[in-house]
Amino acid sequence: MTRSPKRGQRDKKRNSHTPVIALIIFLVGLLVYLLGWSPLLSIRTIEISAGGFESVVTPLVVPNKAHIGLPLARVSVSRISRDLLREDWVRSINIDRRWLARDLKIVIEPRIPIAQFSETDGATKFFDHTGISFSLPIKRASNVQLPVVTFDSSTQNSRGSAAFFLAHAPSNLIAGMSALHIDRAGRVTLRTKIHGFPALLIKWGDEVDTALKARVIDKLLGMAENKKILTIDLSNPLAPIVSPVK
Repeated sequence: MTRSPKRGQRDKKRNSHTPVIALIIFLVGLLVYLLGWSPLLSIRTIEISAGGFESVVTPLVVPNKAHIGLPLARVSVSRISRDLLREDWVRSINIDRRWLARDLKIVIEPRIPIAQFSETDGATKFFDHTGISFSLPIKRASNVQLPVVTFDSSTQNSRGSAAFFLAHAPSNLIAGMSALHIDRAGRVTLRTKIHGFPALLIKWGDEVDTALKARVIDKLLGMAENKKILTIDLSNPLAPIVSPVK
């Protein structure tokens, strides 16, 4: 039985592709080896920057998740990011595998505390400018000078009121703040200093009308007759009260 001309042509064409396919398979295998196993693209240096918390971060990464000699392709960026973001003091993470330099660079932006408070168990926690609360892994002397937030009752709602205020209040009030108090109803009272007013007590009230209260404060502090006031009550921003009155 003779092979048909058309079938012979198909077999010849198929056989002509075989070397090409074999070459592709070989190159893919070589690439997998170079990326995943060869020391040619392995980590030579690991650089960790964490805003002063490098001593805390390094044991979380090295050597279990990354180490010198590990091929860069086998570094699980997603796993490292996920594990580090479980630390509530970590604000953001950037991980860069620099292939030519054979370097792994991990940059962590920590949350910056702007106020501190005590939990019911006595543990010290902090708020950042977004109102998120967190713990710090290392005690720092600079934190002693942070404003202290106190609560009549340290509940989730009262901490939420503090967080909302810190995230939405005018920045000049926060910058000069020395103390913040939240009562049982979630009403805010703070002590702060603003240019020309070194000791100002502000009864902010609840979370309502934050933008309006900010405008009212600006207007009150700009009035000549209020140059010596010590207290502003914004509980009702449409009828604010200042004292002492000349």
